[in-house]
Amino acid sequence: MVTKKRTIQIHSIPAIIWGTSSKRLYLYIHGQGGCKEEAEAEAFANIACRNGWQVLSIDLPEHGDRKSESNSFDPWHIVPELNTIMKFAKGHWEQISLFANSIGAWFSMLSFKDERLRNCLFVSPVLDMKKLISNMMKWANVSEARLKKSLLLLLPLCKHFLGSIGNTLQITLLQNGKYRPKYYMERMTI
Repeated sequence: MVTKKRTIQIHSIPAIIWGTSSKRLYLYIHGQGGCKEEAEAEAFANIACRNGWQVLSIDLPEHGDRKSESNSFDPWHIVPELNTIMKFAKGHWEQISLFANSIGAWFSMLSFKDERLRNCLFVSPVLDMKKLISNMMKWANVSEARLKKSLLLLLPLCKHFLGSIGNTLQITLLQNGKYRPKYYMERMTI
C-alpha cells in the first residue's frame, strides 16, 4: 500500500497524487468502468512510488466521483480535460510518463500526441477505434445506414470489455453526411 496519498481537484476533476515528493510523475488514466483509486488497487502506484515516481490518477467523466455526469465520456469532453491535466502535471513535475488502460489509452493518444513523454505503458489499449466501433455494430446487428439514421443507439457489448451490458454510441452527423468520430478513428488507427 502506498504510504502517502493526497486527494485534490484539478479544475473540478477529482484526482489523487500518490507517493512522496518527486520530480518524476506517472499519469494514470483508467479505462471504461475504472476510477482514480484503481491506480492503487492495480498495484501500479505502489510499484511506481517504490521506484521514485509519484502517480497522478483522475476520474474521467461518468466514472468514480463523476458517475452522475452524463453524455460526456467522449473525445470532445475528455481530450480537453486531459490537456488540462497535462498542463497541471507540467507545472509540477519535470519528467512525465503515462500509464493508461484500454480506452483510456486511446483518449491519451488523442490528447498527448504532441507531448514528449518519458515512458508510455498501455494495458489492453484500444488502438483502432474504427475497428472497435465496427465490431460493436456487428455484434449488435446495426448497419452504418441505421446508425446514421438513428444518431444514438444502445449497443449491447460484451462484459469483459466495457464491464457492463450496454454502452451508448453517439454519432454526430456533419452536413456532408460524414460522422464526426471518423476524424478521431482514422487519425489514431495504428
